Amino acid sequence: MKLTIDAEGAHEPDWHYMVVDDQGVLVDLDGLGGPLADQTVIRLDWDDQIPILFPERRDERTGQLIPAMPAGKIYRRPPGTAAITATGFNDRGGLEPYLEAYRARLAAVASAQGG
Repeated sequence: MKLTIDAEGAHEPDWHYMVVDDQGVLVDLDGLGGPLADQTVIRLDWDDQIPILFPERRDERTGQLIPAMPAGKIYRRPPGTAAITATGFNDRGGLEPYLEAYRARLAAVASAQGG
C-alpha cells in the first residue's frame, strides 16, 4: 500500500487530501489524533514495500543492529519558517484510524454519486 496524506491546499484545516494506491479524496481528520494532530505536520507518506526491502538486520562485520529503513516519512514545517523537516517512522498500525476515515469518506462519496 502506498499512502499520502497532505494537509496543504485550498480546503478546511481539518480536511486532508488522502491518496491510497492512486485513489484520492478529501477526508475530515478532525479529532483522530496521532501524528497529524501536530499542526506543524504538512504531509505524511507511507510505502509498504520499503520494510520488505530493508528490514532490521545485523551488520555481518560488526554485529551492530541496523534499524529497518523507515516505511514512512512525516514532513513538518514549523510556524513562521519555510524550512521543512522529515522524520521516518515504521508504525503502520498508527495509520489505521486514518485509513478507516479514508474508507468511510470514499464510501460516502461513492454513495452520493449513486455508486
